[in-house]
Amino acid sequence: TLFRISEHVNRAGAKQILIGESLQLQPVGAGGVFKKLSENFTCAPVTEINRQKEHWQREMVENFALGKSDVAMQSLYDNGKIVIAKTHNGRMNALVRDYLADPKPVTEKFAIAMTNNDVEALNFRIRGHLIKEGKLDPLKSCQVKCSDGFTRDFALGDRLVFTKAQKSDDAQRGKLLNSETATVVAINRWLSGKPSALKIRTDDGKEHYLNVNSEHNIKHGYAITTHKSQGGTKDNTYILPSSTMNNLHTSYVALSRHRE
Repeated sequence: TLFRISEHVNRAGAKQILIGESLQLQPVGAGGVFKKLSENFTCAPVTEINRQKEHWQREMVENFALGKSDVAMQSLYDNGKIVIAKTHNGRMNALVRDYLADPKPVTEKFAIAMTNNDVEALNFRIRGHLIKEGKLDPLKSCQVKCSDGFTRDFALGDRLVFTKAQKSDDAQRGKLLNSETATVVAINRWLSGKPSALKIRTDDGKEHYLNVNSEHNIKHGYAITTHKSQGGTKDNTYILPSSTMNNLHTSYVALSRHRE
């Protein structure tokens, strides 16, 4: 905990520097210490935004940071970045259409939704289209038991996201981080043809193996929740709004993950 770290720092006579973003999503459980510290002590703010390439987008993100959500949303609308549909299903269809039409590689784009149910629905629809287009082959797939109690099919080329940190099943077991995303690059099989392991490549280029006979903290990773997107950066992002997108922290994080 921060308290225990501070105790060690004080005993060593060292200097502790905290760097963070108090406007991003707050801890689900006990926490929020950094936010409280930033509210009660003088901080050195970072005012320059470098992630977004276009000036108007940097201004939009800054307006969210300043609490001017109405100005930020108007800017998105004026620049054609908001699609209006009559129903939630219509919004979902529009997002899937735009995501699939985007020529960016899957490693440089993701869809963001506010709830786990919407994430599952988006992943289901996106994978359905990819299978229909022949970009995913159900015959080149295997089933993996996931830690949320579901068994999912993962095909060659599929995207996945880790829902909790875990170890890989390599000879020298590597650490796979919570929210880390990866692509299935091979499915190893026994001589009988039965699958034995998924070979995955994380977005930093490292390759690992996951034993398909073990349970893993993974889900499909075309769409992820806002919490999972925090800290991530992609060229393009697609956000599915819902009634739970009702606070500054959620909007700020979801609408600031993109470069382009």
